[in-house]
Amino acid sequence: MMNVIDPNFGGTKIMSAEFDGADAGDNFLYAFGRFPIMTFAHCPIRTANGGKCKRCGERRESLSLTDERGNVFPFAFYKVRHCYAQLLNCVPIEDGRRSARRFIDLVGLSAEEKREVMERLACGKRLWANSTRGFSGKKLL
Repeated sequence: MMNVIDPNFGGTKIMSAEFDGADAGDNFLYAFGRFPIMTFAHCPIRTANGGKCKRCGERRESLSLTDERGNVFPFAFYKVRHCYAQLLNCVPIEDGRRSARRFIDLVGLSAEEKREVMERLACGKRLWANSTRGFSGKKLL
């Protein structure tokens, strides 16, 4: 995912969580998700296992990092040609601005959490109890 903050930059795109403009034009607003805060060009599990691969595509285990405050940052694993991983934010971003074109990112959520987010979206409710706004870092009211 590219961090695009200029809505006039060619083609339809998903605007970055840092986009603070009022008019996204024909683009999608990143409205909800555990925004990736770091991308690894290697698999942390493979590194931790002395270079032994556990086949990303079949792995169902979870891995996370915990900071000094107890915040848990989950990993998302991908295999395109090689394995790589993304460290996801510990708190989902939820942008309260209403837009006809909103991007809802469900990566890093359990099946139950995904179902709850979609139900809340259909009812017009806040999607997550403890979320942050991407561009300002302030808690939603």
